[in-house]
Amino acid sequence: MLPEIAGRIRSLVPEQARRFARELESALRDARRRTAAQGARPLPDRYFIKAGYRHRESPRYDEQTEIGANWQASVYEEAVRLAEELDLKRVVDVGCGDGRKLAPLHPRFAVAGLDYGPNLELCRARYAFGTWIEHDLEQKGTLPLDGALLRDAVVVCADVIEHLVRPEILLGKLAAALESAPLLLLSTPDRDLVRGPAHLGPPPNESHVREWSLDEFASLLVASGLRDGTVRHIRSNDVSPERHTILATLWGRRN
Repeated sequence: MLPEIAGRIRSLVPEQARRFARELESALRDARRRTAAQGARPLPDRYFIKAGYRHRESPRYDEQTEIGANWQASVYEEAVRLAEELDLKRVVDVGCGDGRKLAPLHPRFAVAGLDYGPNLELCRARYAFGTWIEHDLEQKGTLPLDGALLRDAVVVCADVIEHLVRPEILLGKLAAALESAPLLLLSTPDRDLVRGPAHLGPPPNESHVREWSLDEFASLLVASGLRDGTVRHIRSNDVSPERHTILATLWGRRN
């Protein structure tokens, strides 16, 4: 097959060859996006979490209320730093909650958030300058985001994955988004640091299904095809100095 393709390209005039190469690249990108979005990578039922851990089957909806600390502040600070370094114009927040962490980045950056239910209603009521898209991360398919929008965006998914019954669906969507987006920041609390190494679940937070240690989370990402990046600890909020949150910095295919 490859020799036939190479022979076809050589037989074309330069402009035709360039057009054919663009079409081939687009087709391959679409195929990878469909594969990722379908959750084609099988993952173990435990999602690389230690044996004996108990997962929550029916988490409650995380309808956010006023809190005394700004959780995940370091994730958004890192998004700003990298967006400026890479000259990106937009921050896209997947699972944006009520938008209070994303909104302050405007007008420095264009902002777009994905969520559903009361959280998204609050975003639309409070922050008319943003783009607010209704989307259930538990449903199969791709994120409802245009490739042109993603190409100049940092994608943030801050402390969302622990809320999902089937995290492989989200990971497939994020992998597909990285076909266009240059960068993804994905965070989650470190179970061993927050709860202690003896904790066997389910999480005390009733909106959490499960929580990972750093090594477990790194294994989950690698198995999901998200290999190009780093995993480290960052501060969990802007009040305590404790670095109990895992941050994965993942690079897109366009880099």
